[in-house]
Amino acid sequence: MADVTWDVHTSSEEFLVDICEQAQKENGLIGNHKQGAPVVKLSGDIAVKFGHGVKASEARTQEFARQNADPSIVHIPRVYRFFERDEIGRASGRE
Repeated sequence: MADVTWDVHTSSEEFLVDICEQAQKENGLIGNHKQGAPVVKLSGDIAVKFGHGVKASEARTQEFARQNADPSIVHIPRVYRFFERDEIGRASGRE
């Protein structure tokens, strides 16, 4: 994927959807999306989980766990942003 300057907090939802689709075409998915929602890697430290199975409650729970878990025991990715579009949820987080 070509180097593009963007910010996950301020980029439009349309731009984020486009960059996810581009990354999926160029790099494919990471993980086993047959067992859960697909995940695409956008950069060295940002991945996006998307699809019908991604819910706002999952993003909130992950952020709660990140704030309350002991990082010396478990690494929990940060949720940067969550939005729903056309009934497909997308959450982005650090690997």
